[in-house]
Amino acid sequence: MKKNVLYVDLENGEQEIATRLEQSIMKKTKMEILSGEHDDKIQKALRKYKRLNSEVVIKRYPALSTTTDHIQAFMDEQYRQFGIKFQIIIFDYAALMGS
Repeated sequence: MKKNVLYVDLENGEQEIATRLEQSIMKKTKMEILSGEHDDKIQKALRKYKRLNSEVVIKRYPALSTTTDHIQAFMDEQYRQFGIKFQIIIFDYAALMGS
């Protein structure tokens, strides 16, 4: 889709979400991904997405104390440092966000 995606995680952890992303890209089981035997293919696929100007950034925040101001500050920082403008934002369990 050539979109930049920010995945805001309030529950699982960045590594767990990254593993799920790799599973989805490679259509492999979690055990196959964790074995490391597909690392070269995963890196090749991620480089392909990078060339298409697509990014997936996974950011872990503490539950119950995170607000939209924290997320906006992170997005602004990513834009200033890397020029990334996110077109899609995914909230993992938004009910855990602070008010």
